Amino acid sequence: MMQLLRILLLVTAISGLLQPIAKAAEVLNNDAIISMVKAGLGEDLIVNKIKTTNGQYDTSTDSLIKLKAQGVSDKIIQAMMSAPSGASPAPAPASPTPSAAPPSAAPTTAASLPAGMVVQGQSLFVKANDRVLEVLPVTAEVVHSMAKHFIPYYFGPGDNWHLVRGQKAVVRLPKGKPSFYTKVNPSSFQLMRLTYDSERNFRYVVSTGATYKGTLPFTSNRLSDDTFELVPGTELDGGEYAFVAGGTFYDFGIE
Repeated sequence: MMQLLRILLLVTAISGLLQPIAKAAEVLNNDAIISMVKAGLGEDLIVNKIKTTNGQYDTSTDSLIKLKAQGVSDKIIQAMMSAPSGASPAPAPASPTPSAAPPSAAPTTAASLPAGMVVQGQSLFVKANDRVLEVLPVTAEVVHSMAKHFIPYYFGPGDNWHLVRGQKAVVRLPKGKPSFYTKVNPSSFQLMRLTYDSERNFRYVVSTGATYKGTLPFTSNRLSDDTFELVPGTELDGGEYAFVAGGTFYDFGIE
């Protein structure tokens, strides 16, 4: 009987020790943010929660529109876009060290920023001709076309013209595949070429619904300090371009 009692006490003690370990870490997503907004939690409280809790957010254009429709403020959406993508990964099991490992072997590290570059805020940064240039975010004007609504029996979305004033962007880069760096989550970015209207002096791109026309491919890489590197998929010829996230444009020109 005493032996059985000792075993029961030991099992109870071990279970108590394992409970904190078994508790899963909280991970926020779009639905959790919407639930907090619907519950009436304050904007600052939700932003602080985003900053201090792991998150897996969908910030594609369609999802941003849905968030806005559910009453999520721009400040909260911006905090979601600025948060590092994905929850913190679990540590990988340690690999056994080979007994005959060469003494000169060194561990590999993730890619890092170019020398002399500091990435902060909501801008894009790019290095050109040994200079670091900042691509500031610009809110585009939107003009809606009603032309399609006059087509009989047409019920689809009309076209939107997204306008950026002026002939050229301030940031000018040489032809090629420039690398851009940002702290903003790149999942909602699209890269596109802008068309210049000389009569009205603006650059523009057209979208139908949430789909932009003439997008260009690019790749994104997450660096060691939670900075993201954005690289066009092909070399960019001379012209005006922009990375676009929602209604925000990061415009630049290629000489």
